[in-house]
Amino acid sequence: MPQRSVLVALVALALTGGVFIARNLAATELTSLEQRLQQGFVQRPDIIQQTSSSLVDTFQGASVEDILHLGQQFVYGQIAKAMLELEYQKVPWVKVAPRKNYSQKATVDLLSLQLSEKELKDGKMNPGTTLKGIRKMHAFGGVVLQGIVPQKLCADIYRHTLVETKRVMAAEAAGKISSDDSEFGSIQANELRKDLPLKLNNESIAIFRHTLRLVQDIIVEKLGPEPKLVEFSSLLSFPGAGNQEMHPDAGMDDIDDSNDADVISAFVYLVNVSENMAALEFLPRTHTYYHFIDEHEMGNLQDTIVPIRMTVPVGTVILMDSRTHHRGTANTSPRNRPVFYFSFMAANEDPPDGPTYSLRKEYEGLTLTTLMTKIDSHFTPHENIEIQTERQNIPLELTTMNFNSMIKISRFSFVAFYDPRSASYNILNSQFMTLANKMQNVSDLTFCKLDGARHSYLADQIAPMFSESDQAVRDDDDIFVFGSPNYFPYILVLFEYGMNPVEYTGVVESESMRQFLYRRFESSARKDLIEDEISEDKLKKILDSDDFVMLGCFKTETLYNSNGSDTEGRELVASFRNASNELSGWVTSREVQANHVPALYCRKPVQLFYQGEFLDAWNIDTWFAHEQMVDSIVHWVEASMRSSYVWELTPDNSHRFLDMPEPLLVLLTHPDEEDENNVVKQALLAASKHVKAESKTLVQLSWANGPEFASQFRVGSSQKDLPRIVFVNTLAETEEVSYHAMKRKKGFSVNAILKEAQRLGLLTSYKKAQANARMRLERKNRAKTETSDSNINITDNSEDSDDEPDEDLLETATSIDSNSTTSEIATSISAHLVVLHEYMDYQYKGYANASGAKEIVEKGLMILKKVKSTLPELNLITVSAKKIEEMLRGNKTGLINLVKEKIKQLHYFGQSTGAVKLKSKALRLHQYITHSMKDIVKSLEADFRKNVPIEAEVVVAGDRSDFHSSSRKIEKIAIDRFDYKDLSMEKFYYDYAKKKRPVIIENFPMTKRPWSLDYIDELCGDRLVDLVKRSTETSSWGGLVDAEELELSEFIETYTTNTSRSSYYLHDWGLPSHCPKLFGDPPYDEFSMPKYFAGDYFQRVFPNNYQHSWPSLFIGAKGTQSDLHVDSGGTNFWMYLMSGEKEWRFFPREDIVNLYPRWGTAKFEVDAFNPDFKKYPLFEKANMFYTIQKPGDLVFIPGGNPHAVRNNDHIHSMSMNYVDASNYYLHLWTILNDEDWRGFELMSNGDFPEGLDSSQQDLTWGEFKSTNWSAKTFDIF
Repeated sequence: MPQRSVLVALVALALTGGVFIARNLAATELTSLEQRLQQGFVQRPDIIQQTSSSLVDTFQGASVEDILHLGQQFVYGQIAKAMLELEYQKVPWVKVAPRKNYSQKATVDLLSLQLSEKELKDGKMNPGTTLKGIRKMHAFGGVVLQGIVPQKLCADIYRHTLVETKRVMAAEAAGKISSDDSEFGSIQANELRKDLPLKLNNESIAIFRHTLRLVQDIIVEKLGPEPKLVEFSSLLSFPGAGNQEMHPDAGMDDIDDSNDADVISAFVYLVNVSENMAALEFLPRTHTYYHFIDEHEMGNLQDTIVPIRMTVPVGTVILMDSRTHHRGTANTSPRNRPVFYFSFMAANEDPPDGPTYSLRKEYEGLTLTTLMTKIDSHFTPHENIEIQTERQNIPLELTTMNFNSMIKISRFSFVAFYDPRSASYNILNSQFMTLANKMQNVSDLTFCKLDGARHSYLADQIAPMFSESDQAVRDDDDIFVFGSPNYFPYILVLFEYGMNPVEYTGVVESESMRQFLYRRFESSARKDLIEDEISEDKLKKILDSDDFVMLGCFKTETLYNSNGSDTEGRELVASFRNASNELSGWVTSREVQANHVPALYCRKPVQLFYQGEFLDAWNIDTWFAHEQMVDSIVHWVEASMRSSYVWELTPDNSHRFLDMPEPLLVLLTHPDEEDENNVVKQALLAASKHVKAESKTLVQLSWANGPEFASQFRVGSSQKDLPRIVFVNTLAETEEVSYHAMKRKKGFSVNAILKEAQRLGLLTSYKKAQANARMRLERKNRAKTETSDSNINITDNSEDSDDEPDEDLLETATSIDSNSTTSEIATSISAHLVVLHEYMDYQYKGYANASGAKEIVEKGLMILKKVKSTLPELNLITVSAKKIEEMLRGNKTGLINLVKEKIKQLHYFGQSTGAVKLKSKALRLHQYITHSMKDIVKSLEADFRKNVPIEAEVVVAGDRSDFHSSSRKIEKIAIDRFDYKDLSMEKFYYDYAKKKRPVIIENFPMTKRPWSLDYIDELCGDRLVDLVKRSTETSSWGGLVDAEELELSEFIETYTTNTSRSSYYLHDWGLPSHCPKLFGDPPYDEFSMPKYFAGDYFQRVFPNNYQHSWPSLFIGAKGTQSDLHVDSGGTNFWMYLMSGEKEWRFFPREDIVNLYPRWGTAKFEVDAFNPDFKKYPLFEKANMFYTIQKPGDLVFIPGGNPHAVRNNDHIHSMSMNYVDASNYYLHLWTILNDEDWRGFELMSNGDFPEGLDSSQQDLTWGEFKSTNWSAKTFDIF
């Protein structure tokens, strides 16, 4: 070991020599390395003094030979870098430029080796070409052979590997293969990169044999005789795949200065690879000179060496020394990047350490000779190879968490949105599976499934047609029936590159779906026919290419000049193209230059042809009733198609016909009357043509299986009853006149069909609807035109919010008198009874003396007795949330029977022959209850005054000190605060939620990035918002009334400066529905749900109005507030403040009697911020919790707790209402009293998973929306 001084000198010498040579290498020949090293030492003696002690310490213990070796390798590294730059400058036509501007093509060409046509034909390199390849491998660590593999071989192996990769992904997603048993190899950045070891079979042998025969001589020269196979695999990089780290495939110990490699890999690119398509990035010369670089310095290699990004054509083979540094770059394109690859290792070597050596176990140890013999003996000429599928294709199971990656693995994804509970899923899914297996070898198509019931938020965002098709829609006048099915239908949607969803609306039958998909593929692949001239023969072939062809005839300048003056023309072209995309799969769309085709074919800008013949032209004056032009074109095409062909109508596509306004004629066929069925179809077509010609009106034509549909149209299903024509008025307002079955004795002539349509008034009804639609649209357009900015400074003329409310209004929420309906009177009685039961609970809370409590109960029982003897059907089902709990746990069936009986009573209440007498009785009962309850309050006030004299003083509004009169004050009870890290799930539940106590949680990281007003404005400022303002003259929730409708952006810009709008409040604006961009794309990780609220029961039931409502946004100026109120449904509530300051006042639910509830509403008479103690003396008995909320604070408010809030500064915040184990029974009791029967059924049925998990963790928004609650275990109930 040298002395330290010598060590310093040696290290400095090595380093300075390398630096010096690197600086002078480009100008001189490479001679006398030792002399130049000495010159470097002599010319830079200052380096010796500057050599870092830590660097020297690194080499303590090293021999002189080791240190000299280090210096030598460093010098070689600098030489390699300079040589590469020199060789780069020699490349023809390439100018010297800064490194970051190097042409990618030039650097790929630098490594490329050209094969002659004879070599490609013979399948073998000649010795001269082999020698050139070996030299490039020695010099750079790799060689590129561009386009040497036939495209057919590439396409076939790509199709096979894609099918197999998707099969394994589907099996893993379905849980059929665990992550421990995964068939995929281990690689970097593997979320959207899948490495799948391949079998030696018909699908892989052809390309392997072709490639190996061409490159085997280079492999043998580099590795020696009889190298052995160590990798045989495929690698798919899907859209969205990220950058890998730069790495070699050999361990650092295997990189030395020897030209003899241990492993050589061959990568075959199966498609054209662009720069943004996960192209391989390659660092030349790093196979020998950089073994001494430590892990820290490795990250800076790209700053030292010119990287080569392999933008190469299909069929390119890259041979690479496994020691060479490389990485897969990000795939930011919408396409997959597939690679087939194999590797060989020297016979006497063990597999080196590295990130992946991907080979099936049965092929381990195969030598090159053995392998070639095996391949040749089993090889069949490629033309005769048939793809043999070993397993049934399994559609990928999409989820919220994997959707964004899975949906992009192919250009097209055909997705079945299903509800596992529905009958349609069980019936139709077999057809989908049949189609998936028929088309599994289509490389650009993936079949997928998505459970829309569990992932309903995702389904709502990406395919709203799914959630809009709830199959259990009920008329408001229908009596509610427990146990009715409520599920989603089976919906099929085609995505292209994960976007542009197009619903398949035809018959769910494998062949019909296959034709739809192929039309879609052909439409996407076909380029527009924007040519100088198109012959009539060529145009006829285009029009004959499909049943329906939509032709767009546009001016040349409109098509090519995006900045021209023809604004209307450009809008029409854009609408035509958007409509073409929406209709593709059903209609072929083509564009032509109007002045370059025969005039006969371009009568109008947009035309429809059927079987080569002109059918119709789109006219904005006729198809006006859409705000968007694209919707108008789509409607016109669909209506024209359905009037020109008799389409099959089935249960799964019937909604598509019924959603159209055009009259519908349905032929109910009989399977044994084929001839007569066809005769009637021809009559329908003739009638449709006549209606169109005479009335300029279209009708829809369809046929349906008669025996299957007969009962729905109330006709017989036997052969003597069918065929039969049914006329359906899709615009009918009542069920009784919506359809009519034509009598068979009238015959099926065209005249008979036309007369029946006229008699039923179908066309008249349709034309009237058209006229009404035109009027509505014109009114809307006029309103838009007349609206101006003059309303920005409108003065708020409503009475000041601090004025006293009208005395009569305070008596009751709704003015019940002789003009009220029986139903209104009954509703008000029920609302009074809810408050009465809460009054009767007063005795248990310790706020009244014994005699007072007894008096309340006695008077309450008298009222209930009166109700029971007068109108017993108006009694509440249960008297409290506690009673609900007892009944559900002990006699659930009895409770459900009570609810059913109550539903019947209320539904038929007032419909008897003695309706007038019943109304009079109900009105007298209402008056009795109202006065009796007032007496209870007066008794409590009198009892209170005996001990506490109240003087007529009122606290000044806005006084933030304790409320007081001359003799009493209301004490503020501070709310507990916790940092979220210090508040466990159990402590929150048992100490606060269950005990109905508010709490503040601090510093929870709710969003990934701050949801500032600027950011919210950026994402959804163009959305319209309904603003509210405070009014004391309303009984509405929170004392808020409608103010104005504005764009969110305008409100954000003006709410703090405009006098009128400073009193407006954006209140409870649902972000998931109105501004979903805030939550990001799937898997929706821009927002986190705190663990305390993650067990929300609304997420566990069939989607309802509440499931995707929250969190919601609040924006208000300083001074805005909401009155004292209780949140609906007995729901718990939290609010997270993002800016400003809020002041809160909360009261326990037991204090309701002291707050003077406004009967029949969620409001109270008392103003919590400005109370009148003379008028409302019991308020002074209330227990008031109080807090000031700052940004980052989350306030929790238990269900049923009255609260009021005002903004002490300009604020924006978000909130959520929810139900869990802490307020479950209160929620059930509340919705029963609100007659929300459906909500009660959803929350109380046996399938509902009740309970919370004490180990619950915070969830991302995507996790919150897709948790499988049925699979979880709970320990809090």
